[in-house]
Amino acid sequence: MHVQRMETVGALAGGIAHDLNNVLTPILMSANLLRVTERGAEADELIDAIAESARRGANMVSRLLSSARGADGSNEPFDLIRVIREVEKLARETFPRSIGIVTEIEQPVGTLLGDATQIHQVLLNLCINARDAMPEGGTLRITASHETGGKAVLGGHATQESVVLVVADTGTGMSSEVLDRIFDPFFTTKGVGKGTGLGLPTSLAIVRRHGGIISVNSRVDVGTKFTIKLPAAPGMSASVAPAITADPAPQGDGRAVLLVDDEAPILDIVARMLRDNGYRVLTAANGADAVSLYGELADTIDLVVMDMTMPVMDGLAAIGALRKFNPSVRVVATSGICDDAHVTRAMAAGAATFLPKPYSSDSMLRELARVIDNGS
Repeated sequence: MHVQRMETVGALAGGIAHDLNNVLTPILMSANLLRVTERGAEADELIDAIAESARRGANMVSRLLSSARGADGSNEPFDLIRVIREVEKLARETFPRSIGIVTEIEQPVGTLLGDATQIHQVLLNLCINARDAMPEGGTLRITASHETGGKAVLGGHATQESVVLVVADTGTGMSSEVLDRIFDPFFTTKGVGKGTGLGLPTSLAIVRRHGGIISVNSRVDVGTKFTIKLPAAPGMSASVAPAITADPAPQGDGRAVLLVDDEAPILDIVARMLRDNGYRVLTAANGADAVSLYGELADTIDLVVMDMTMPVMDGLAAIGALRKFNPSVRVVATSGICDDAHVTRAMAAGAATFLPKPYSSDSMLRELARVIDNGS
């Protein structure tokens, strides 16, 4: 029964991931287009907020899918300071004014190796719990520091460099009986509809997955302090990352793209973006229409961007039909479902590359140019 339940959750998560990524794609793309048409510091700030929220939503969808299917998160160096600042900003904007927020970051803080979205989730969970523990107001304190020279054992391995993250509040605190159960799945002291009892168990699993440890101290009517120790990547500092200036995204130079997607907002916004960047664009709402259009204009189309999940004829069948007209047709496959199985099937069908949704204007333009220029 447990296996069947997890299979059902995995299938549901896949459907949710597909639908939400299709929703997030035009949001992210619209933000990119607004950067060109809108000017001013206030407009830039709003556009950045929209784009960052869309990217964060996409990362959360990815984590939902990975968790449901038992996959691990990413394992890349990331800047903990940026994660802290994002959570701090969210807390200041949404928490009651009666809660004071203090953030103390000791420079430099060591770079962490892991999944930034997961650590963001842990920190946000702890801050929300702290907020709920201070209904009459109080102080939320977030501190981060870098420890060296110790002999801590993290993740089963001795390490001399660690990042220490502390979230403390001046709230109601917890009794020893409650402390003994806070990491138990579905255990919660919140009322019905106010808590699932999964926040702390999930946080514990994430910290362990990153090779770290989490501890808690609490006193009734005094407050609670969570301390997380995570192994730092040796010799790497995330104090101030150097700015990276990217080359301008390549332009279309009059080349023709057949854009195929059953989501009308995606068709409209992506087509507009491609035209603004020098491409000639034809559109089709499903695989059957794409095949019919390609059969008439194959000699004039340089590239096909094909959604993989569509009614009437899906992307896999459409790519196979296109290859009957032109065995060397260049196809960029795209989908809101981006697991290994879907990518493998798309590539086996003849796609040159796979572009997961939601994608930005810059990532799409670079991928299209790469496929066309390489003759893939």
